[in-house]
Amino acid sequence: MLGGKLNVKLLLPKLGVQGNFKYVIVDGKYVKLVDGERGVLLVALGVTEEGKRAVLAEEEDYRRLLVDLWGKFNPVLVVADGVKALDRAISFCINVRR
Repeated sequence: MLGGKLNVKLLLPKLGVQGNFKYVIVDGKYVKLVDGERGVLLVALGVTEEGKRAVLAEEEDYRRLLVDLWGKFNPVLVVADGVKALDRAISFCINVRR
């Protein structure tokens, strides 16, 4: 049965996001998977200096998420809620860009 915010999001078509998103907020939702394991769905929300917001990416891996974001938007600020994997991924992305 379809319903709720997640299912609405799954039915929406993928849109190409364009803009000068220099600020990124990353958050993850942990879910129980079919095999009993836990997985995480990461979402990156971009914000422009004018306050325009858009979902920039959805991913299951912090490193892949940030490499993609850095390549498209080159953010100046990434906000997350204390995830150690995100710190390592940001350091990796910064070193790759040098």
